[in-house]
Amino acid sequence: MAAIAAQAQEIIAPADSTIIPPMQPHHYTFIFALGVIVAGLDAYGIGANDVANGFASSVGSGSISLLTACLIALFTEFLGAFLLGSNTAETVKSGIIDIN
Repeated sequence: MAAIAAQAQEIIAPADSTIIPPMQPHHYTFIFALGVIVAGLDAYGIGANDVANGFASSVGSGSISLLTACLIALFTEFLGAFLLGSNTAETVKSGIIDIN
């Protein structure tokens, strides 16, 4: 841990302050990893909320069991994201408001 702190201090304030060392991509890999983890947790939370909204009345009324609802949701959430995710991203990127 001390070695990481020393490297960080060297990046922030190098001993020779006239020469700033070039950015090394491996110094910032932890930011990428943290972003991937946070994005995954966010997607998990959004998917859980969608499933809860969709299956609450069916499970609550006893039409289907909780296990059945979880199995249906497992496949439909995955396939929806896998097969339709790129179309949704394209719509969000350029299909909502015409900037021109």
